[in-house]
Amino acid sequence: MNENRNNSGTAGGIGFCGLLTIAFIILKLTGVISWSWLWVLAPIWIPTAIVLAVLLVVLIVVLVKEGVKQTEERQRRELRSENIDEQARRYGLERQPGETDLELKKRIAFLKQAERRAGRR
Repeated sequence: MNENRNNSGTAGGIGFCGLLTIAFIILKLTGVISWSWLWVLAPIWIPTAIVLAVLLVVLIVVLVKEGVKQTEERQRRELRSENIDEQARRYGLERQPGETDLELKKRIAFLKQAERRAGRR
């Protein structure tokens, strides 16, 4: 009545593939079957191959999604850069060689601010 068993509800043991492998090995060693060892040990390597194939597919999907995301981000940056160049042209500015978007934005902001100040006077 005073049983303190640690029963966590998880099953242990060898499993179906392990039992099947042992059965195939026994049948091979006793001469009942004449399969090659590749097929005798198939219950071990086939599930492993399936798991590896699924992992490979998942990896490919993740890499493709990441590539698409990077392409879209690059396109957004290029569009933003084109818009900045367009604003600069409105103020009579051109991008200097090696000038970053931020530097060009600062020059545009300086001209906008000067324009506002001139409008107030």
